[in-house]
Amino acid sequence: MKKVIIMVILAVALLFSASCGTNDPEQGSEADRNVAEDDDGVWDGGIDWSLYPIIIDGRIGVPENFHTAPGSDFPTHVPLMPILAALEISAVVDSGSVSLAGLLGEITFEVGSANFILGDETITLAYEAISLDGQIFVPILFFRDVYGMGFAGWLSGAVHLNMQADDMY
Repeated sequence: MKKVIIMVILAVALLFSASCGTNDPEQGSEADRNVAEDDDGVWDGGIDWSLYPIIIDGRIGVPENFHTAPGSDFPTHVPLMPILAALEISAVVDSGSVSLAGLLGEITFEVGSANFILGDETITLAYEAISLDGQIFVPILFFRDVYGMGFAGWLSGAVHLNMQADDMY
């Protein structure tokens, strides 16, 4: 009797796995190939790693790309404004000076500086904020160490920014 039950369970598992489609990332599912973007260019839903190199909380994809500083093997910077737009946060930019509300307080910094001011504390990161092709890029760790997110880093071929460190899918 145990063998029959085990065989039925295996048969159901095989049928279920066959109905789930391919696991081949080259082919992807029909849903992956037909990803729809909202009007603001930010995609909300499941993740297509190739189209969205920056992932916020495992559910919001930002189609902008990251930047890798010379000498680094991994991405070092992300574009600030598209990420803030995805988080529905505004920033004030005035002649290279940027200010915005972070999770831990008011943040200000200058493009070209590695010093970020959070309230009355200065936090110095390994990389400075930079301007590339008319966009402001901040170090990836800006979102963890200054803005207040729980995780910010390179994982599975994409930059991940998560509100809580334990939200790693």
